[in-house]
Amino acid sequence: MQDRFSKKRHDSQELSELTGKTQSMHDSRQYMNARSHNNDRGWWQSRCGCQQLCYLFVIPLWLFTSGDGPQIAISQEPPGLREAWTFNLSEPALRQLDAVRENMEAGQWSEAVEMVESVLESSAHELVALNQLAWIGEAQTAAWAGQNNLEKVISGPHLSRRSSSGQRVLNVELTVRQILSGWPEEGRKVYREKFDPKARRWWGEYQSTGDVTFLERIVQRAWLASDGDLAVNELAHHAFRQREYITARLLWQSLLQPELRMKLRGFSMVQVQPEATYPDSDLPAADVVARIVLCRLFSGDEPGTAAGIELLAKEFPEAKGKLGDQEGKWFELIDQVRAALIERGIRQIDPGVRQNTQKNSSAANLAHDARKTAIAESPVTFSSRGWAKQIEDLTLPRTWGGIPSRTGNIGPAFDLGAPVWSADIPQEKLSLYKPTEQRLLADVPASYPLIWNNLVLLPTANQIMAWDVISGRPAWKTALDANASIYPPNGGESLVPPILPSRGRPAYSLTVADERLYARLGWPVTLKAENETRDVGGQLICLDVGKEQGKLHWSVLPADLFEEDESWEFAGTPVVRNGAVYTILTRSRAVIEWALMCQDAETGNLRWLTRLGYSRTTQLPNVNQLGLALATVQEGFVIVSVEPGGVICIDGKTGRSLWGNASKVVPGEDPRWPYVVLPCLVEHDVVIAAPAGADELLALDLATGAMLWSRPQPEKLSQWLGIREGSLFAGGKSLWALELNSGKTEWQFEQSDPEWMSFGQGLFAGESILWPAREALFEIDPESGTPTRIHHWQISGSECAGGHLALVNGRLVVSQRDRIVVYGEEAGVVRPALGQR
Repeated sequence: MQDRFSKKRHDSQELSELTGKTQSMHDSRQYMNARSHNNDRGWWQSRCGCQQLCYLFVIPLWLFTSGDGPQIAISQEPPGLREAWTFNLSEPALRQLDAVRENMEAGQWSEAVEMVESVLESSAHELVALNQLAWIGEAQTAAWAGQNNLEKVISGPHLSRRSSSGQRVLNVELTVRQILSGWPEEGRKVYREKFDPKARRWWGEYQSTGDVTFLERIVQRAWLASDGDLAVNELAHHAFRQREYITARLLWQSLLQPELRMKLRGFSMVQVQPEATYPDSDLPAADVVARIVLCRLFSGDEPGTAAGIELLAKEFPEAKGKLGDQEGKWFELIDQVRAALIERGIRQIDPGVRQNTQKNSSAANLAHDARKTAIAESPVTFSSRGWAKQIEDLTLPRTWGGIPSRTGNIGPAFDLGAPVWSADIPQEKLSLYKPTEQRLLADVPASYPLIWNNLVLLPTANQIMAWDVISGRPAWKTALDANASIYPPNGGESLVPPILPSRGRPAYSLTVADERLYARLGWPVTLKAENETRDVGGQLICLDVGKEQGKLHWSVLPADLFEEDESWEFAGTPVVRNGAVYTILTRSRAVIEWALMCQDAETGNLRWLTRLGYSRTTQLPNVNQLGLALATVQEGFVIVSVEPGGVICIDGKTGRSLWGNASKVVPGEDPRWPYVVLPCLVEHDVVIAAPAGADELLALDLATGAMLWSRPQPEKLSQWLGIREGSLFAGGKSLWALELNSGKTEWQFEQSDPEWMSFGQGLFAGESILWPAREALFEIDPESGTPTRIHHWQISGSECAGGHLALVNGRLVVSQRDRIVVYGEEAGVVRPALGQR
């Protein structure tokens, strides 16, 4: 380690001796400011052709860095748009970062380092608006383009603060890393003279104790130190061992220079935004790329894996590494592992397939060396067709949208037969504000079913119901007249309705994790009316659905967690990951404020609460707002779509805000839509969001919130189907397939007859999509959008209707407004559930 520190210091000294003392950046700034007072023509004519091309290259990336997608930056903004969502921003931190810039411009690196340390100590977890710090992206872009003279890019009249058509925010810690990414050798030398001793001490503590918090401290407080890249690399290995492959990949990517990073991501230079990049890591690039490709392999990213193997073969054909007991060229080793996983997938699909043991012996050894490569525990199966899919893993929480990343419910192929049993769903009725909404939502399904351990679980406003999916018998009960409610055990009491009418759509869902069920009970009121006098806050419950057969484990009311004057209300169903329970909160005061809280899954105790920001729109004082607000979790990232127009990402462990994006909305339009349940989706490191009221669809980078693409919604979307094989599937009146990498429309499945339009939540079934309408179930080819079969609902003695779907081997569950119907693949006659005969 000492040799490594000394080498970087020696390189810095040698560079200074070779180049001599350079002109200060302060003088350069004065020079450029003087030039700015001359006419623009003369200023540009004084630059050489190469510099002109550089500035032409920098400007579009500068526009892109502010948070505008490529389509937004080149198009005219629709008239009347305004920002409706406001983040909690830190003006003091913004001023300190501006002071960092001033010291950088003046070449006062010691002062710049002191200011960096100060802003991290005081405001590391605060948010700042990047459209007010455009110079950061410009400086990075210049560094990416090979500019060595930083002052030529961060000075000049065109680099003042400016506004944009939206707002992108980033926390101070991540912002500082972006600033440090563009520092020249002179600045890095001063930085390391101050921070290397601290970083060396923390590294020694990690080596002696194995406590990764010391590594985190280096990355958070001394990222640019001489051993900063070692700390990042070690943290990535730790995440990989924990099977947090996306987190590991993001860490390793920060050690790659931009050219390699862009080749791995598959985006062009214009599409990729400047990111924090450790500027002078001496870790072998081939090893870093290989580990990134392994992360893609184990996280199920088959296209990314194939592209990564190709990149290794092209850029590092002779680079060698070791996996398990096997040594060889990196691209060959990883391709062997991939082949072994494909072979394993074929055997899982068809156990009769004989393995070529001679050809695949070394690959099989790699695939079964769990201790050193974690391959045998990979949750990914590769089919013979070459695309990757997640196989059902009962250790992963089940929730709305399948898993916490909300990428869609997936089940086996299903051939619709006759219904085999049905049961009533007692639903509490609410008075809606508008008669048109009352009629529109009269028969819209409210409860999303979930299948777990061969049980159909269904939430309502006042109870959780459960049946055996095969027989229809109420769960854990033997009496023929037993009630299907598991909580409360004898059925829920009728709720006292709110005094005031409501707007929006009633919706109920639940989450199951580690044999525990989590749900929100009570009226689905997201925002209580100012003049509402009745308590409509609801409660969060945790039931043991394992050995304890539905016994209450804990329950909490808002009053149990917060002071009375805080007025927080639970806005939706909790989502659970790694022993943490995340729930969105709202409250209405002078403005509408949103928050995210984290509870301990075992006890229900509050771990932290983070305020997300507030809406500038005012709520009708005599109308309660209904809704179902759902957080999305991808490993350690928690993403929340807030209304109207906002998306924010939170660190799931600490509760600190990481980044946010606010879109502009059209004034006067209702930011909600009565059918909408649209949380964010996350596929690998891409976040898909449809901010309420913004009428746009966004793809954002998971690590930084940078916009990858944006486009108008193809129609008013009301639901996600999910993400599969590089395509995003979303529904409104039609079903749409969009390219995940670009947002371009692949196909539209449209029906003009209202009875044949979307009616309920669909799902993936084998190689098909099951898409429910009121009168039929469509089986659709996901590649072409062509309906391959149309199944008419056959419900004896009741109205034909679709609903929200759930699927398990041989059983399709359809949750209607007031009835649940379970279909088999065989012919038969519908019968009521045992408890309702």
